[in-house]
Amino acid sequence: MLVDLDQAMLDLAAQRKLPGGQPLNVCQGNVEVLPFEAGAFDTVGAQSLFCGVKQPVQGLRECRRVLAPAGRLFLLEHVRSDHWFLGRLLDALNVVTSRLFGDRFNQRVEPLLAEAGWRIVRRGNLFWDVIRLFEAVPCADAPAKKSCD
Repeated sequence: MLVDLDQAMLDLAAQRKLPGGQPLNVCQGNVEVLPFEAGAFDTVGAQSLFCGVKQPVQGLRECRRVLAPAGRLFLLEHVRSDHWFLGRLLDALNVVTSRLFGDRFNQRVEPLLAEAGWRIVRRGNLFWDVIRLFEAVPCADAPAKKSCD
C-alpha cells in the first residue's frame, strides 16, 4: 500500500507493478492521520517523508498505531550531520529550504522516534551521515511512556 497526499503522484504510482506483476495499491492520505485500522501492517516504510511533515511525532505515532505489535518501521531520511562543519552548513541551508519547500534538512530523527514511542534497532549512514536508514520497533510500553528509556 502506497500512501501520498498528492493524487497526481498516486496516479503515476498506480501505473507501476510490483516485482511479481501485481498492481500497486495506492491510497490518498496524510501520515499524521492514516486511514487504516490499528495493527493493519507488518511493515511500515517511508523515504524522505518526515523532514516535510508539520507534526512528525504525530506521524510517527500514527505509523506505530497501524503497525502490528511485532512489526518494524524503516525510514530513509536526510538528517542533520553530526560533523561540526556539515551540521552547521545544513542549519544554514535549512533557513532557505524550510521557507521554499517546507523541508527541514537539519532534522534530528532519533529524538522524534523516541518521543513517538519507537526504539531504534539499527541505524546506518548511506551518504556520509546526512542520509540515514533507520529500523525501529515499537516500545512495549509506548502508550504509557513517551520513550523507551
